[in-house]
Amino acid sequence: MNQQARAPLAGNMYPTTGEPPVYQAPPVAAQAYGAPQPYGVVPQQQYPGQPGQPVPQQQVMVNGDYKNVLAPLPGMVIRQKLRLKNLCVCLLRNEYDIGTFPQGMDTSAPWEDDVFKQQKGLMYAKEESECIDKVCCHRFRKFTMRVHMGRHSDGPEVLRFERPFKCPILCCCHMPFPQEISALNPMTGEMIGTVKQDWRCCDALCGKTYWKAYDSVGQVTHVFERDMCCNGNCFAPSCCCEIHRIDIKDPSETQTLGSVENIFPGCSLRTLCFGNLIDNYRLTYPQQASPEEKATLLAGLMLIDYMVFANADDNQQQLQ
Repeated sequence: MNQQARAPLAGNMYPTTGEPPVYQAPPVAAQAYGAPQPYGVVPQQQYPGQPGQPVPQQQVMVNGDYKNVLAPLPGMVIRQKLRLKNLCVCLLRNEYDIGTFPQGMDTSAPWEDDVFKQQKGLMYAKEESECIDKVCCHRFRKFTMRVHMGRHSDGPEVLRFERPFKCPILCCCHMPFPQEISALNPMTGEMIGTVKQDWRCCDALCGKTYWKAYDSVGQVTHVFERDMCCNGNCFAPSCCCEIHRIDIKDPSETQTLGSVENIFPGCSLRTLCFGNLIDNYRLTYPQQASPEEKATLLAGLMLIDYMVFANADDNQQQLQ
């Protein structure tokens, strides 16, 4: 009696096939998350409406990895910014727009200021320092410089430069406290490299100045050489000689691998009003330089800017 009563109920549960239905995920979920991935594999990100397209390199760069930013770059253009508030000593903080090399431009010729202005947007660097350091130490002041992606400090920080104060004195043709700057990874705090002034008394009498770039373990990777002996650098950057060139050499100093060039921005209202408070730099990297070495060379350019090009005359030193 009981078995005959239960038989019609079983037939009513699955009226078509007699088997339980197989659950299928809605098609919207498949489109949103893609095909199933093995355990431990992170699904690849995609742009909405473009399935299967990988995230381009620009998306990776904003994650704060300086290696992805610097690895493909043959060089950089750096344009110093000037704000009216910087005319006050206590508010003065150097700022720089950093961009990539423009395509198709001759790197052996000077570039107009408009070229530097159009290439900005890759990174932005700004100095952080104390008022007492600006007033008393001028271009030898201690500072921290944060390098952000994009045009403003709102972007993620990809590099950090630290410069300690070092007293610029000479003792018996020896410099006990050479100027230096360090490049740091802001994500981990680890040292990337260091650039130190390499004082050579005899070479200094001949108008030559040197800086050595070191890696994280203290090995020399490159040498900056500035030569002021009977060449165009004596009058550069100016309308008479537009490019002031500093060579980047290998550790043995036998080969020139790259350069730092301060290029005269041209005769404009910006130049006439503020003179050498503004600079345009063209940094050409050695072809085999690693991202770590490129970051260190960029830090070296900042150190050279403060030591050499920040206020060439005593009247303007009060603004730096």
